[in-house]
Amino acid sequence: MGIEDEGRVQRQLIVPQSLQLSLLHDDDDIESKLTSVSGKNVKMTKSLGVVLGQALTADDSETLDWVLGNRDDSVVTNTLLSLKDHKLISTLFKHIVIRFQAQDLSKQQGILIWLKTLISLHWVTIIKRAD
Repeated sequence: MGIEDEGRVQRQLIVPQSLQLSLLHDDDDIESKLTSVSGKNVKMTKSLGVVLGQALTADDSETLDWVLGNRDDSVVTNTLLSLKDHKLISTLFKHIVIRFQAQDLSKQQGILIWLKTLISLHWVTIIKRAD
């Protein structure tokens, strides 16, 4: 190893055979695949929080319906935790309550996840800003 090569140390990742078969092809970068799998849920909830905030600000019902269509408890919780603006929280509460009241019993279960989680995480804000 020459002086110019000392700074270049190649890392070797040991990847189980099952991971190699299911996720990787010969040309794929192992490190980027592992990062994308482990960080997928975190990135999605951050992105979903941004999309939710934008939909509420723009009063975009179509996008709001799409976001509220997600039923995964951890995604819902992390998305609502990312909301910090009191005005957006109040606006979301109003939208959820309106949707909850307008739906029949079979469809209320999906929006109920959002309502329950929103109240449990942001009840102080909701109470303070109640009309």
